[in-house]
Amino acid sequence: MTSDLPEERPEEHHSAAIDSVILSCAGAEWVKINVLISKVFDALPAAGVIPHVDFGQIIAERLYILIDNGGLEVQGNMRRWRDASVKLPSKNLA
Repeated sequence: MTSDLPEERPEEHHSAAIDSVILSCAGAEWVKINVLISKVFDALPAAGVIPHVDFGQIIAERLYILIDNGGLEVQGNMRRWRDASVKLPSKNLA
């Protein structure tokens, strides 16, 4: 028997942990999004999240949400990982 409910992605339970790791890996200096995604991927196991091969896109989706909500500043087109850079907003550093 199949359910009519949408299937929940397991990483949705880890959104807060992923966001926390992203913010801890970001800093006051601009860093390319692809570099930040790699740092976050490597730091996730220490936060109790075991990433799988598709986690790069999941991290990017969380980055987009943080950017849209003002948690990170972006320079360039955030969808172009190698060309855009992010950093913590100046207000978070004071």
